[in-house]
Amino acid sequence: MFSQVLEAAATGRDPDGSQPPVRPHDATMTRIMDTALSTLGDDKAGNQNNLSPALRRPMAGLISEYVADTHDILSKDLPGPSEPGGLNTTREQLLRVIRGTAEDPESYSLIHLSETREVARRMAEYGPEAFKDVNGRPDPKFESFVNEASKAFGALDAVQADTITDHKSDEQFKVNWKAKMDYHYVGTIANMLPGTSWLPVGDIAQRYVDVATSDWANQVNSAIDTKAQGDLSSLYTTGQSQMQVMLKEKADQFGVPQRDILLGQLTDSANVHYYTSITQAHNAAFGKA
Repeated sequence: MFSQVLEAAATGRDPDGSQPPVRPHDATMTRIMDTALSTLGDDKAGNQNNLSPALRRPMAGLISEYVADTHDILSKDLPGPSEPGGLNTTREQLLRVIRGTAEDPESYSLIHLSETREVARRMAEYGPEAFKDVNGRPDPKFESFVNEASKAFGALDAVQADTITDHKSDEQFKVNWKAKMDYHYVGTIANMLPGTSWLPVGDIAQRYVDVATSDWANQVNSAIDTKAQGDLSSLYTTGQSQMQVMLKEKADQFGVPQRDILLGQLTDSANVHYYTSITQAHNAAFGKA
C-alpha cells in the first residue's frame, strides 16, 4: 500500500512494525516528507477536502512525527526552511493537508494533540523569569513563544471550523466528531503519538497537556452543537481558551496571581496572534473570505 511505503520512506519505520522510526530524520526522509506535503497541499486552495481517505490517518501520523518542524511552520512566517529538519513546505500547503486529514476526526485529533504536546514541552522549558517585568512587559522570549503557540493553535482552529461548517447539515458527521472529541477518547489517542521516547514530556509539561486537552475537547464539543447550525463564533475560540488555561497553569506554578498585569498582557497579545492566524489561514490556505 502506498501509504505504508510513504510512511516507511519518511520515517524509517517498517510497515510491519519491526523497525522503529529513525530519529532524527535524515535528509532523504525529510525530502520525501517535504515532497509529500507540497504535492498533497498543492499551490492553491480548492482541493483541500480531496485527500484520499486512505491517506488521512497516515498523513496525520507523519505530521505528528515531524511536529517540531510543523510547529515551526504553523507558528511563524518563515523566511526559509523549518527547524530542526528543514522542511520547505509552506504554511498554506501544510494547512491544506491537515484540512484533508480532518475529514476523519481521529486523524485531526492526533495532529492537534501532537501540537499541544509540543507547545507544552516548549513551555516547560521556561522558569519563573517568564513572568519577570522587563520594562513594563513580560519576558520577551516567553512572550514571543506564547504568540507563536497562539498562532499555531489559531491555524488548527481554522481547519477545525472549516471542516465542521462544510458539514453543518450532516448530522452523522457531527455525531462522529462529538464522539471523537470526548476528552477520555482524546486521551487514548495520546498512545498513538510518535516520539515519546525521543522527545519525552516531563511531569510539568504533561500537566499543561492535560489541562489544555481537557479544555479543548470540552470547548469543541459544546461548540459543535450550536456552531454547525449557523453561529460560528465559538469554533474560533477553542484554541484561544486552550492557550489561556496553559498560561494560567504556568502562572499558578510560580505563584503568579491571576490578576497579574504581565499575565494579562501575555493573554491579550496571544489573542491578537490567534485571531490573526485564523484570518490568514482562511484567506491564504483555504481561499475563503
